[in-house]
Amino acid sequence: MKRPFSMIARVAIVLALAELVGAAEPVKEPAPVKDAAPAKDAAPAKPQSPAERAVHKAAQDFDQAFNSGDAEKVAGQWTADAEYIDEDGQRYVGRDTIKKEYAEFFAANPHAKISSVTDSVRVINDTTAIEDGRAMIEPPPAGAPGSSRYTAVYVLHDGKWLLASFHDMRVANPSNYHRLDDFEWLIGTWQSGEGDNRIETTCRWLKNKSFVERTYQVITAGLPSTSGTQIIGWDPEVQQMSSWNFSSDSGYAKETWKPLANGWVSQSSGVLGDGTKTTAVKVFQRLDDDTLMLKSTDRTLGGVRLPDLKEVIFKRVVKKAAA
Repeated sequence: MKRPFSMIARVAIVLALAELVGAAEPVKEPAPVKDAAPAKDAAPAKPQSPAERAVHKAAQDFDQAFNSGDAEKVAGQWTADAEYIDEDGQRYVGRDTIKKEYAEFFAANPHAKISSVTDSVRVINDTTAIEDGRAMIEPPPAGAPGSSRYTAVYVLHDGKWLLASFHDMRVANPSNYHRLDDFEWLIGTWQSGEGDNRIETTCRWLKNKSFVERTYQVITAGLPSTSGTQIIGWDPEVQQMSSWNFSSDSGYAKETWKPLANGWVSQSSGVLGDGTKTTAVKVFQRLDDDTLMLKSTDRTLGGVRLPDLKEVIFKRVVKKAAA
């Protein structure tokens, strides 16, 4: 993920509460203890050579260039004939090719930031060094969550250490993403209506992409009238996709989900802030990559049947940042 080209392509609340004698005996005077021999001072860490320090600095410079979102700056960290091998074994050769790939990645992931750790630097000779390290990108790009281990070869060119070769190796993170990958397209911000009367909803990944958080708010006459948070994820107890919804009126609901063509249907059972019970069937359907339809039917309030709601169409207003 240090050089994340291959990642361009592609909620279960757990509430945990921690649960927290002996007969006294006469206390005996402890036997006197001889002074322990003074511990020897630990050997001082071996100081880094100028080349090692320079490679550490070059790795930090790369992260800064990446986090600027500027493909030109990133390309400036590579030699003209540099080679990059991504997590899938795809090989990219040449600074211009690398620059093009970064430009495409930043266009699709405008909020991406990288953090990396250098585990070791081996200086081979006066002009060559090898760095081994680990890296992670936030927010995570589309696809299964993970981090990367990498090996980078630097060469000294005109007084600057540049990347000559880089090999990325993916490290998978524990996750239920394989059960929720159908929700990837939902990630982003959506809106129905406009002006002073509208509904806004934002979806984002949580906890290694094991859950999706959906926040929403209804704007009426220019002011928020209701809002809430929904967490969608796999419930291991019932072995089914489920969600938990918490609304601004202190109400809550639990929903069980089943897939349908181009979407999901959920059966909701909950209670309002005043204790009135509610039920509903809700359908989320994908009309296209940037259009979502939400429908609520079979609604009851305190055991009384309510009319179905009209379909609500949402449009994506913030292009998803691959997360």
